[in-house]
Amino acid sequence: MATIADTSVVIPARNAATTIGPCLDAIARLNPPPIEVIVVNDASTDATAQIAAERGAKVIHLTRNVGPGPARNAGVNVARGEYVAFTDSDCQVPPDWLGRFHREYDSIRYSGITGPYAGSSAKTILCSLMDAALKHEQRNMPDAIESSITSNLFVRVADFRGCGGFPVYLLPGATMPTYGNEDEELAHFLVKHVRKPLKWLRDNGVYHAFRPTWRAYFRQQAKYAEAILISNIRFPALLIGTTNYSRGGGIGKIAVFWLFVGSCVGSAALGQPALLAGCVPFLSLHFDSVRHCVAAEPALGRKLHLAAAAYPFHALTALAWTKGLAAGAYKGLGAALSRAFWARQEGELA
Repeated sequence: MATIADTSVVIPARNAATTIGPCLDAIARLNPPPIEVIVVNDASTDATAQIAAERGAKVIHLTRNVGPGPARNAGVNVARGEYVAFTDSDCQVPPDWLGRFHREYDSIRYSGITGPYAGSSAKTILCSLMDAALKHEQRNMPDAIESSITSNLFVRVADFRGCGGFPVYLLPGATMPTYGNEDEELAHFLVKHVRKPLKWLRDNGVYHAFRPTWRAYFRQQAKYAEAILISNIRFPALLIGTTNYSRGGGIGKIAVFWLFVGSCVGSAALGQPALLAGCVPFLSLHFDSVRHCVAAEPALGRKLHLAAAAYPFHALTALAWTKGLAAGAYKGLGAALSRAFWARQEGELA
């Protein structure tokens, strides 16, 4: 078993002045602490770097915005630890975060450890819905997976460097590397390199600042869907790995949403109430998620707010993923003709 002092913590940060302070304060409460905390300032235009430096982090400055994957690569390039733990600038880790990693790390069986979010650092209705939906999606995760969440990830530095780090590739005409599904891409190459899965440590979650507005949430989900499809076009083997992301289930949620929309429109246009039967699959598919979300809230008033917002939340998610998959298909299939898209560059791109 390694010692906790052997671990470097790496955090990519882009215009994170409102969240990097609480993030680093949480890391400062780790007992015992890591050997170093490295904040990679991804060409921020706010006070991110200053706040990080004031809290004692080692700040790496990138001169242009390269995205979270290459920023993390840059952090590992200068890391002194034998192990690296990743989190994000909008997350807060629990006090025993590194301790759990080291007690659970088993190099004979696993290539590293990853885990979920423990909850939201904000208590808005939207944040509660996002947290509940994600926990419901991940409720039956196996102990061994071939994917990762890079806001909560622990690996040996030698293995990270050996697999090439986060893949870096460009869409045609782009100057910034593709990002959005770099979690799954890294895990794919890490598992392939070490020939062992990652351990899913379900009870060592980090608290996350989920998107604060419905518009921001829509844009985030559309970006995720777009990136995941582009990533699967670039690395088709991702489609067969055990992952913390939805696969066919995601397509099913989109299908029942559009059946719901078609049923409502058709019923109204034709005056046929029987067509509303097409709404049942959408309502049934998300019923268990909605029920668990509402049941977990003790206050009656908030239960009613969550119940009223839950189905619109799932509808907005499906709409965002429809937009994102359409954009991903357009960009990804077009990119397949580009040599830059297929060239996998390794290490820092800065």
